[in-house]
Amino acid sequence: METFLWGVQGFLACVFLIAGVASASGFLERRAHAQGIVMPVQGLRFRLIGVAEVAGSIGLIAPVATGIAPVLTPLAAAGLAIIMAGATVLNLRAGRRITAFVNTGLMAMCAVVFDAYWK
Repeated sequence: METFLWGVQGFLACVFLIAGVASASGFLERRAHAQGIVMPVQGLRFRLIGVAEVAGSIGLIAPVATGIAPVLTPLAAAGLAIIMAGATVLNLRAGRRITAFVNTGLMAMCAVVFDAYWK
């Protein structure tokens, strides 16, 4: 079970690190604008969500790996799950059902990590 959990955490950390850096740097916003896609969240809010995703990706791994404040790992998972819940709603409103399905899957994986570490 521990190996599975580390695999889930590693996968989530990679996904949120890549997405967070792309969001925080403004890359995703520029790409969406170039393709004519209207983003429901724009500007500073979008970049702050990216920063939160990067912080969450670090929070999924670092506290448990170092043994320093391991209570932060389930809190990071909960925060990322909340971000994914919001992303699911926004994508459903925009008619992007497949993206919303992916967001729901990531949210479920965050819930697994939260449940495993929250005591």
